[in-house]
Amino acid sequence: MKEKVIVYGLGMCWEDYHKRIINDYDVVYCSDRDPDKMGSTKGFAFVAPQRIGTCEYDKLIICNYRYGIREELLLNFEIPIPKIFYCTEIYGNLVTRPEEEKVKCAESLTIIIPTYNRKQRLARTLDLLQMQTNQNFNMIIMDDKSNYDVSEVFSKRNSDFVKRITYICNAGNIGIGGNTALAFMQVDEGWIWTLSDDDVPSVYAVEIIYQEIAKNDSDIIHFTLNDYASYMPKRDGIDFCDLKDMLYFYKKVIEDGKISSNIIMGDFIFFSNKVFHMKCVKKYLKQIITYLYTTIPQNMPIIFMLDNEEGKFRISNKKIVAYSKPDGDHWSRLDNGIGMTILADLPLHISAEERKILYNICMLNYKGVLRAAKGDYTVETLRKLKKMYSELYSCYLSEDARSEYLAFVKQMQLFWGVDVKNDCVVGEVRDKQH
Repeated sequence: MKEKVIVYGLGMCWEDYHKRIINDYDVVYCSDRDPDKMGSTKGFAFVAPQRIGTCEYDKLIICNYRYGIREELLLNFEIPIPKIFYCTEIYGNLVTRPEEEKVKCAESLTIIIPTYNRKQRLARTLDLLQMQTNQNFNMIIMDDKSNYDVSEVFSKRNSDFVKRITYICNAGNIGIGGNTALAFMQVDEGWIWTLSDDDVPSVYAVEIIYQEIAKNDSDIIHFTLNDYASYMPKRDGIDFCDLKDMLYFYKKVIEDGKISSNIIMGDFIFFSNKVFHMKCVKKYLKQIITYLYTTIPQNMPIIFMLDNEEGKFRISNKKIVAYSKPDGDHWSRLDNGIGMTILADLPLHISAEERKILYNICMLNYKGVLRAAKGDYTVETLRKLKKMYSELYSCYLSEDARSEYLAFVKQMQLFWGVDVKNDCVVGEVRDKQH
């Protein structure tokens, strides 16, 4: 007898998998948060998400390629955690829920959450941490002097949960780089998971982290946002002890072209998908502080550890968190881009060709930087664009990309009356609104 299932999500993934699902399961309902999708049910009855709790079913299959939907459903509707599966968990390579067996936690895990002025997002993050299937962790909330009382978000929660929270408020706002760097100084032993206040942790994240720690002798573990299974010998992960080997792994993925280089870059520098063993990280606190202006100080232990061949870095194809687009209060692409030019000064034992790969997986996508510049059309922005180009973009962008970038820079130079050769202002600065 086939299991009764509700299929949630009636987009592209449903189109790709509906024949297999219909063959393997008894589909009792289809559902989607967009009621206009009712016409895509393939003839099955449609049920609104808020009515799912009244239905009889064995599994709810999320038929959507976007990760993080399970957590959205759990936050908004009464659905038992063990009943929800992603279609790609059943048929694909993405590992988004832990294996059945529980593992013994040999070392403690501390979740460090830097936060600034994201009250609702922080509350959502803590809601999902309270839902974790493994509650063996502590938390440190690093408040970068928010304009509200952050303790209001957690102080009235379950007492067992609250007692595991350490709250630290900076004396003043020191920025994302500084707050991230301070986060690494709050723990002396065990493992830390750096989690942004506005990303969406899987309810299985802690269990997956502990399983990965137990099965692999790693110092830093990077849980990918993308599906890299086809590039990994065992499909679930790959280990590196040398920076060059890691860089050529990413080069192969980029050249293959199945995943855009912009998505690969976002994955590597993403804040919330990494766990660090403090025994290793302690060796690189100096580099974290020295290069915090890059705005990716969390990547410094990875880069320097591998460059010195002093530890093992694992890229795991398992998923513990989903990126959540910010509510318009995110960091500046221009300021972060100019900070990343320090990557050119890192004292690494790699060739010029290997540096190009490093820049490609770390530096912000140039199109996003140019879009940000259009909204901040100033002489200072022009200088930032030129520095980013001379230090990094000129090293690895394609010819077409360089042409597009330089055409925009030339347009700004003409607008402001800035000499192309020596970058000096030769005319009266016009109002940027003209």
